[in-house]
Amino acid sequence: MQEHCGGAGYYRSLGIRQSNADAVGDDGEDEPLPGVNNRTRIDQRRFGGTLQGSHTATGGAIENSLVAGFEGEGGDADVRLTQQAGVLNDDRGVDATGEPELETDVTSRGSSIGAYATDTLTPISWLSLTGSLRYDRTHVSIDNRLEPESGGAHTFERVNPAAGLNVRLGERLDLYGHFGESFRAPSAIELSCANEDDPCPLPVAFADDPPLKKVVARGYELGLHAQPVDGTRASLAFFLTNLHDDILFVSSSRSAGFFQNVDETRRLGVEANAQGRWRFLEWFLSYSLTRATFESTVSLPSAAGEDVARPGDELPGVPRHLFKSGLDAELPLGFRIGADLQFVGRKFLRGDEANERAPLSSYTVVNARLSYTWKQVTLFARAENLFDTDYETFGVFGENTFADGKVERFLSPGSPLGGWFGIRVDL
Repeated sequence: MQEHCGGAGYYRSLGIRQSNADAVGDDGEDEPLPGVNNRTRIDQRRFGGTLQGSHTATGGAIENSLVAGFEGEGGDADVRLTQQAGVLNDDRGVDATGEPELETDVTSRGSSIGAYATDTLTPISWLSLTGSLRYDRTHVSIDNRLEPESGGAHTFERVNPAAGLNVRLGERLDLYGHFGESFRAPSAIELSCANEDDPCPLPVAFADDPPLKKVVARGYELGLHAQPVDGTRASLAFFLTNLHDDILFVSSSRSAGFFQNVDETRRLGVEANAQGRWRFLEWFLSYSLTRATFESTVSLPSAAGEDVARPGDELPGVPRHLFKSGLDAELPLGFRIGADLQFVGRKFLRGDEANERAPLSSYTVVNARLSYTWKQVTLFARAENLFDTDYETFGVFGENTFADGKVERFLSPGSPLGGWFGIRVDL
């Protein structure tokens, strides 16, 4: 999905389901609606490396393991965006009426370094204690060749602690607990599109914007790891993550918006997983219940008007329920057949942070696969959305150009029934 496209490209990429309202002039003849063709080229280069060492000491029943390391990476990205004026045709494409004009010509450079140390102490056979520290530093610079004054450089750094324990309750059951802190530096796109008064028509339309704060996360997890029977593994985990200065994209219109820090958000939930093998069958099950909420009051602009999210309101785009399952069977003569199912619960649309409007409906999608292997050659076939389920994966409120600016739901449809087949050779 290309959710940040301008003009008619936005309609095409989101697969809008709406009425087709024509614009009629005073003389009764149809007037073509203006449109824009946006074309973006991004050239990226990345490099990095890691150096790590470990030492384990044993004294009687006590064991201590120390791991320390350093990692670094860097990269740059050249972004060029052209816009070409035109008019919408009957297929809601854009027929060009002008020449492409260069709107963005930016190079973004970034580098990050991290140093860490983790120590695990096992004082008795059934108990392990772990503590760690990690230092990270990220530097991002933006060179805007069209508007040099809008460039800039930003540096973010932090020391993050973590601690955990693991208790062996039996030969097949472990109890664990973990606390950790981490942070995320804003990306170049987020840093350059963070001004409410000057929203970006595209997130790559770099502008002179105020810097964003780094996102700091504090997470807690308590869970179990189990092997109920041979060939089967299962886990259950309860988690709580509080994010300070979380970064959200705010849609101020149908095809424009900006990134903004939000004081506090939270992810609270439970995850359960199981997988195993029985004779010629392999299977897996996973379920997550996530309640992603605002934990501070924030006023956000939207096409539907000012939207005030309060503590307890759910974040748009995050489903509360997510279930996945799958089964594969190895058949005689080199054949293998399998299927998987995914259920995604309801989620609120962007622009409805206050949760005052109907959310996207939940949906279930089934995929199937078949393969035949002979020596190093595998023939395969795959069907996605086997039952051609009609569903939407994303939604935003925006003004409908075809209906005199009426604010409507713009939805991104999921992929319909599709099939693929091919051949793979393992050398």
